[in-house]
Amino acid sequence: MGLALGEPWVLLVGVLLLFAWLVRAAGLRARPITGSYQASVLIVLLLALASATGALALYAQFEKQLLVDKQRLAGNLLIDNDLQGEYLLGERMREIARDPFVRKSLSAAFGQPEAVRQRIARQYLSDYFDKYESNITLYDEAGQPLGALPGTPSLVEARAALERVATPTDQQGVYLLNSGNPFSSRRYVAQITVPGTRVSGFGLPLGAVRVELTLKKLTTYSVLPELLVDQKFFSPAWPPS
Repeated sequence: MGLALGEPWVLLVGVLLLFAWLVRAAGLRARPITGSYQASVLIVLLLALASATGALALYAQFEKQLLVDKQRLAGNLLIDNDLQGEYLLGERMREIARDPFVRKSLSAAFGQPEAVRQRIARQYLSDYFDKYESNITLYDEAGQPLGALPGTPSLVEARAALERVATPTDQQGVYLLNSGNPFSSRRYVAQITVPGTRVSGFGLPLGAVRVELTLKKLTTYSVLPELLVDQKFFSPAWPPS
């Protein structure tokens, strides 16, 4: 009855009453005699009670998490963008452009593009952005990709293509990629120019960084259908006042 009412603790009370009845029906004493069968029976009943209590606690936690998932899902069906993620992504991109290691690698003749990408992913795209798949592209001062796969477009080509299919957000350099499918994964693209040393207010850029984020479809602790949970992480109250 407890499961039917959605109250697992009602079932726990029933288990406790059943345990008390079994103890009374078996005539078990509070202090069983050593070596008698009563000690073994009491231990088995106590273990069964502990197992039932643990199972009910896990079931209650599962029901709570499922309710939270459904509430987040309902919000995401109404709102497409991630306001908190947009704000944080804009902040992180500015921090990347100021990072000494990134600046030094872009200005060096023999930089380490893979090391820079790993640093950006580890230091700037962790925590909140763990729920996104990331793709990081680096560009030199001429706008050509560094250490990228053959066929990767230049910075100018990538920007032109982005302006045709994406919507600018409130954060500078952060774009939301539109999709005709309301259940497709949310995608963001952020681009920022890494400025060089300025002399009298003038200076050439060292290069640029482009970050593409795609919301993961598989999320932990959820049994909702994959297509329905790919936008489950939306937090509407952002930025803070």
